[in-house]
Amino acid sequence: MLRSSRSARLALLATVLVGGGLVLAPRSASRAAATKAVALPAAAATAAARAPSTPALPYVIKAAAGLAEIDKTLQGATKSANFVADAPVPYTVALAHEEDSALGAAEVHDAKDHIIYILEGKTTFHIGGSLNGAHEVSPGEWRGPALRDHKIVEAKKGDLVIIPRGTPHFRTSKGSKMSMLTIQVFSANQAPAAGAKK
Repeated sequence: MLRSSRSARLALLATVLVGGGLVLAPRSASRAAATKAVALPAAAATAAARAPSTPALPYVIKAAAGLAEIDKTLQGATKSANFVADAPVPYTVALAHEEDSALGAAEVHDAKDHIIYILEGKTTFHIGGSLNGAHEVSPGEWRGPALRDHKIVEAKKGDLVIIPRGTPHFRTSKGSKMSMLTIQVFSANQAPAAGAKK
């Protein structure tokens, strides 16, 4: 009895040690036979080694002169040039130019952040507070005719504005011209729409 209970304990110990990548064989068995009988978890982990990810799109470098040329092509209207259009990434990066323009309505995005850097000119942001008459125009995209209890901020050349998702906002460039670098960051469950802007 004592011998069989000792054998059971050794078998349990061998199982635990093999689970950790080691092999313990009884003295009567050869280590080589025990090693062949058990696939070591450490070897399996090495076979399934991770590798770095690959780029989702080519990298982009735009020198100041190149950006100035793009901005020239946008002059005379309200338009933008998206540097990662239709790419499988959760963001957009665009150079936008506006002349005497305003958003069609105040808005709130449930799953999108705006990061805006003013390159030339000025624009006026209405930010914060709450959205009057909010209605959902597409999943997570809210519009309303106006904001209440918000702040009005004029942003000019060199200013940075970050509007986190869920923040009511409106922008107008009425009576002026402006150029901006705009980055939109989307949550994992909302991809950018083709040609997305604002």
